[in-house]
Amino acid sequence: MTATNLPTEPCGTGSTLSGPTLLSLTGDSLPTGGSCTFSVNAPIPPTQAPGDFPNTTSPLFDSGGLTITDPATATLTVAPQLLLTKAFTDDLNAVMSGLMETGLPQSNVCGGGEMRPSLTGTSLITFLLPNLAAGATCTFTVTVHVPATAASGTYPNATSAVTGGFPVVL
Repeated sequence: MTATNLPTEPCGTGSTLSGPTLLSLTGDSLPTGGSCTFSVNAPIPPTQAPGDFPNTTSPLFDSGGLTITDPATATLTVAPQLLLTKAFTDDLNAVMSGLMETGLPQSNVCGGGEMRPSLTGTSLITFLLPNLAAGATCTFTVTVHVPATAASGTYPNATSAVTGGFPVVL
C-alpha cells in the first residue's frame, strides 16, 4: 500500500511525516503527557487478495535515543470485494394487454447481467445485474410483440423501482 495526502507538520511546527510506503515522523516536540494524532489515506489496491495484514510501528524514541514506548501493532483486514446487485421488473401486460417480450432470456447483459422472463410465456420481465461499477451505465433493448388487436397510440411503460444490495460472499 502507498499512503497518500500526508499531513504537513502533523505534530506541530517543524514536524515532518515522510513516506509513502514506510512512514517516518521526525522533528516533533511534545511536552510530558502530550500526544500527537494524525491520519493518512492508504488506499487498498482493487487487486489485493482478502486477508489479515499485520502492521507494526517502531518504538518511540526521545531526542537522546531512549525508548519511550514499545511498538504499536494493529491488523488490517481486507474483506472480499463487495458486489452491488441491481434488479427490476417490467410488467408488459400493465402497458397493454397481450404485450409480450420476444428473444429472452438474454445473458451477459451489460457485462454480466441476465434478463429473463419471470415465467415463460408471460409478459413479466425480470432484469438482474450482479455487478455494475460505480458511475457505470447499462443500456439494453428488449423486443416486444404487439398484439394485432392493439389500437394505435402511445402506451407509457414504467418498470418497478431499481433495487440493489450487497450479496453475502462466503
